[in-house]
Amino acid sequence: MKKLILSAAILMGTAIRVSAQSKVFGNFASQLQSEVETLFPIILSIVFIICALFNMGNFFGENRDIKKGITNIILYVGGTFLIIGVYTYLTSISL
Repeated sequence: MKKLILSAAILMGTAIRVSAQSKVFGNFASQLQSEVETLFPIILSIVFIICALFNMGNFFGENRDIKKGITNIILYVGGTFLIIGVYTYLTSISL
């Protein structure tokens, strides 16, 4: 019973702290969102170029394995779409 009361008190304390932070920071979240929206395509393209350069050995040279190179790039694109989907979902929900 003591553990239940203690955990309920901790959860209520964190809820109060979160609401206080949203009142203090105010417009910070929207500013951060606009910065992320402008920088995200640039960062994503830089990471894609680095991924493609590391996979160049799979397409050219003695030990080339085209299937492995294409698989790596497809995994990168799938991970990118997953990150974009999660980001879109998180920005679409309203608290």
